[in-house]
Formats: sequence, C-alpha cells, structure tokens
Amino acid sequence: MSFSERLKQLRKQRGESLQKLADTLGVSKPYLWELESGNSKNPSADFLIRLSDHFGCTVDYLLGRNNDEKPSDDDILLDRAYRNLASDDREIIKGTMNELITRLRHRHATQR
Repeated sequence: MSFSERLKQLRKQRGESLQKLADTLGVSKPYLWELESGNSKNPSADFLIRLSDHFGCTVDYLLGRNNDEKPSDDDILLDRAYRNLASDDREIIKGTMNELITRLRHRHATQR
C-alpha cells in the first residue's frame, strides 16, 4: 500500500475530513489532497513525524516500509531519547545515520 493510500485510510478510519486534518496539522487542505491523491510525493520528515504522532503509527508504516502500525517498545524508547536531545546533538545523529545509510547502500551495490 502506498503512502497516499495509507494516509487516506488512516484519516478515514478516524472519521476526519481533509479540512479537519489540515487544521490540526497546520497545513492547507489542498496540500493534504495532493498527498492523498499521490500528486505530491515529497512530504518533509517533520511532516511525516507530525502525521505519525497524530495517527499513533510509525513513519515506516506511513511510508509502506513496515506493516506494523504500532511502534515497538524499542522504537518508542529511541524516539523519546532523540526528542530529548538538544538540536545540535540531533544534527550529529542525523549525520551519523546518513553516513551509515551511505555505507549500507555502497555495500549492497558492491555485492551485486
């Protein structure tokens, strides 16, 4: 299931209109419509986090990377720890994660 399909499904399960969700999240109704229709495919990481918080699911679930809607205990602990870091410490974590992802992609590319 795609991101747009999951977003629409979660919104409808809650009985929320596009306008109500837009107002809650502080975005425009047309922007949400674009996301749900699949016409806009690049929501920011911050917006994905706000959506996952609102719906009580993981970002991975929203993106279709995982079918487990509810976060694991480890996910919750990591998320809380990350949110309690100072912004400069969060930037260090982001840089480290980006480096690890680059290394992983390189490993996969060389194994082919």
